Amino acid sequence: MGNMSFSQNEKNNKSFKKSDKFKSEGNLQQAPLPNSNQELANDLPDASLQKQNIQSIQNNILLNSFSQNYYEDGNSEFQNNDLPKIYDLNSEEDPNLKVVSLIITIKSGESYDNLFRKVPQNAPEGRVALFEVDEKAIIYFTEKLKNLEFGSEFCEKNYEFVEKINEIFDYIEQLEPESILFNYECCSNCGDFNFLLEAETNELIDIVLKRKSNFMFSDFSVKSLLSNWDENLFGKNPFLKFAECSSHFNLKFDSEVLKKCNSPQLQIVGTLCENGECKIKVMPGTIVYGVNKEKIDQDSYDLNILTIIDNKNNFENLFSIHNRESNNLNENMEEFLVDINGKKGAVGHAILKYKLGGS
Repeated sequence: MGNMSFSQNEKNNKSFKKSDKFKSEGNLQQAPLPNSNQELANDLPDASLQKQNIQSIQNNILLNSFSQNYYEDGNSEFQNNDLPKIYDLNSEEDPNLKVVSLIITIKSGESYDNLFRKVPQNAPEGRVALFEVDEKAIIYFTEKLKNLEFGSEFCEKNYEFVEKINEIFDYIEQLEPESILFNYECCSNCGDFNFLLEAETNELIDIVLKRKSNFMFSDFSVKSLLSNWDENLFGKNPFLKFAECSSHFNLKFDSEVLKKCNSPQLQIVGTLCENGECKIKVMPGTIVYGVNKEKIDQDSYDLNILTIIDNKNNFENLFSIHNRESNNLNENMEEFLVDINGKKGAVGHAILKYKLGGS
């Protein structure tokens, strides 16, 4: 399948680019890290914003799946202000350069991750096509990826929207699947609850993975992913949340492994932090999770741990694992920690490399 990324929030990053390691199997990976070994400034809003205005937003998006009939002439009820917003974030790039990769970044509500809006996405061999969309676009992408077409009346009424989404799908058809990345940002409508578009989001993830393309999640969207996980689509969920953190992470890793991994961003971290350590600030309520070894689905994917978090004294909002009587973090958490070179910690960055059908 393709790549799904889980990760803590990142503040710096180079462009996503095609990697030979994606050719034989896709992967589910955590989002990349900042490219500095210094403590990074955190300008993100308080976590209390996470659930604000959820109900009003739900009232303004379509929660039902679209069918082919929706696009037939005479059945379209959308007005322009109901359509998903699509922004071309790399529109100033030289249009004569060949597009070599595509990034589609999704946000739901207020974004706490301005990575793709602030950091230029460059490619040495050409240019990166980069688009920002809101969560309503998930429905349209899912239908288009299933080869369903818009009706002529819908196209006439919504010419600019159709033109923009067709531009994206022209790139999808032209590019190798492994050079395409879908990114679900850390944003206010994600958290310890399902995505607003539960079934539609899972369906899009499933289609993207089966195409051998890539899907990445960060911070709050990781929380929603774990809540929204469908084992019939993604295999058993090996990840288990047991705490949160609102201060910083002490990340540990093997710098040589990061230099060779298929994430250009983590390659940078491995190069800058050859001592295998990196300290980063995190926003309030950042997820801390581990791995339930009994639920690793080896028939569906290979699990690779790239970084770990070992500052357990800074973990908060601890959860009782398996309803155990003890709420002591060290007692409940130990078996779910992962290790790198003999050092144990919570999951920092992980990749699920799926085995079947672009898995």
